[in-house]
Amino acid sequence: MPSKGNKSAKARAAATQEMGVRFGRPDLDRIGLFSEAPYISVNDPFDEKKARASALAERTKGKQFLTAPSKRGHNTKDVYFEKDFGRLFENEAYTDLVVLRRRWRQQAKERNIVPAPFKPSSIPPKPSGKGSIFGTIEQQWPLFKDSEPFPSFAETRPAEKVESKINFLTRPPKAGTGFGYPNVTIGKPPEYISTPYNAAEEAAR
Repeated sequence: MPSKGNKSAKARAAATQEMGVRFGRPDLDRIGLFSEAPYISVNDPFDEKKARASALAERTKGKQFLTAPSKRGHNTKDVYFEKDFGRLFENEAYTDLVVLRRRWRQQAKERNIVPAPFKPSSIPPKPSGKGSIFGTIEQQWPLFKDSEPFPSFAETRPAEKVESKINFLTRPPKAGTGFGYPNVTIGKPPEYISTPYNAAEEAAR
C-alpha cells in the first residue's frame, strides 16, 4: 500500500506537469521550450514540522509579545513627550480689541494741536460747464488782443498764392537700380566676352 508521502509527491508531480496548462502560461509561450522545465522541489517529501515552524505560520497566530511597541497616532497624547497639550499662549492676559482700538484713537487725538478737526476756509466752487473759469484759481485771460478785429465770414479773403508746377521734362531719368538694367549707371556697361567651357582643350590642340 503506498504511503502518504508517495501520494503527495505524485500529486505535486501531476500539478507540476499541468503548471503551464491550468496554472499559468506554458514554457512554449514564455521562453520557447517545447516541454515544461523541471523544478528543483519536484518529488521532495513534505515536511509538516518545518512548515509549522516557518515565520509565515507564526503570523497567523495573532499579535505576538512586544517589549516596547512603537507609538502611533496624531490626535492622541501617546505620541508626545508630555502628557498634556501645551498651548502657545498659556497663562497670558486676555486682550480686548475694542478697548485697544479705543486707546489708539485717544492717542491719535492727543497729537492734534486743536481739538477741532481741520476745516477748509471756504468751500471750493464747482465749474458750471465747459470753458467756465468759475472754480479755478487763476484769473481769466483774454482770448484775443483788443487791437485785432474779429474775423468776419462775410468779408472777401485774398486768394491763396498758387506755386508754379514743375516744368515739363523732355528726357526723364532712366529707371532702374543698376542690377540687371543696362545703361542706367554712370559708366558704360562691361562688354560681353565669350568663355567656352572647353577653352583649355581647344588651346591645347
